[in-house]
Amino acid sequence: MRGRGVFVTATNRVQVRQRGIRGWAIWSAPPPARAMALTVDAVALVLGVAAIAFRLDRPQIVLAPLLICAAVAIEGARRVERARHSTGTLHKDLQSAWSLAAALLLPAGVAVVAAVAMYAWWRFRAGRCRPFAWVFSCSMTLLAVLAAGTVYRITESGLRDVPAIGGLSSTLGVLAAALVYEIVDVALCGALILLLSPGTSRVEAFGDRTTAAIDAAALTFGGLVSILALYEPWAMLLALPGVVLLQRVLLVDQLAAEARTDTKTGLSVAGWWHERATGELAVAQARGTSLAILVADLDHFKRINDAYGHLVGDEVLRAVGDAFAAGVRGKDLAGRFGGEEFVLALPDTDADRAAAVAERLRGRIATLQVPSRIEVPDAEPVRGLTVSIGAAVYPDHADTLDSLLRVADTALYAAKAAGRNRISVAGSPAVGPTSRGADTPVDSDAS
Repeated sequence: MRGRGVFVTATNRVQVRQRGIRGWAIWSAPPPARAMALTVDAVALVLGVAAIAFRLDRPQIVLAPLLICAAVAIEGARRVERARHSTGTLHKDLQSAWSLAAALLLPAGVAVVAAVAMYAWWRFRAGRCRPFAWVFSCSMTLLAVLAAGTVYRITESGLRDVPAIGGLSSTLGVLAAALVYEIVDVALCGALILLLSPGTSRVEAFGDRTTAAIDAAALTFGGLVSILALYEPWAMLLALPGVVLLQRVLLVDQLAAEARTDTKTGLSVAGWWHERATGELAVAQARGTSLAILVADLDHFKRINDAYGHLVGDEVLRAVGDAFAAGVRGKDLAGRFGGEEFVLALPDTDADRAAAVAERLRGRIATLQVPSRIEVPDAEPVRGLTVSIGAAVYPDHADTLDSLLRVADTALYAAKAAGRNRISVAGSPAVGPTSRGADTPVDSDAS
């Protein structure tokens, strides 16, 4: 399935206050997302029940080996999936291989039962997600299975008697079914992610070339399993080592992504940010465009740690990181340089635009309210957060990335010296809010 990591991350942003169905995150999701999820669930339920009622009286010899293969693949991927789920980043699984095989090999009703059984086993043995997310994912899989099975049967029977391609009717039917499965899966999952989390980029919601290639590999396995099973149902066991091995290969990309991502904020780590920003600077130099560098430091962060503890301090850093990520364009680069210091690279951005972006980010930080998690009644959230930001622009202020960082850092200290909660573009005086009330949220002289 595509985009499961982002899907879980998006659903985790919805607050849950009680247990049971009434406490599911879907009820507090944005209305468009709630309407879409419930509609997909209802359609899948109606079509699934109808399919089961229509054709469940015919025993299927292929059902047992298919379920066994799916169960073995899930067990073989459990450790990999747990490691990948723990990062919270985008990740994929290969269960669509077995779901597509069910769609191609089984009557609609039996395919629905098989898909639900496989998805339930996957949910309890390898995956973890909130109940409404699991229900929606299962509904989405059922719709993909029903659509793919229908397209396969129509295409295969329609082309069977065509002289020029009659011998390829099954292969073309498999290709058409795989394409339809992918379209349903990508469209429904990506659309709900965008509705749940409007700030999510289209690449994060719908995937990139790498995720498309993984989808293609999974669906190719599903097609091969189906072709093998047409001749000998138990021959599908031959596909198991390949699926399990590919699942483990996916962990390599996940570990690489984890090494590039700061665990507390979800932003790029310093080394990876520096590498990407260097590339953006090279592009700016080649095209004769500008590149702005912002260095931001959370004011008085030590006060928060002293007053609320380091766990709350980590939550504050996470909230600030989310604010930075959501407050810039998709092509902008946001990273954490360590401690409470953040850095951004803004392609095609001059000094005036950099100042406007920095001011918008400063305003976003000022509105944050982070739960304090203090175990007392009516505990107040952490609020009144402020940030100081320094900016430097290529080619106005420097022509190398390290020089730009030094100039921006100097501007940052000018903003702090002017009273904090301010922005400072190199060569210009620091500016801040008209009100000084938010300047000192917690009492201390630290940082």
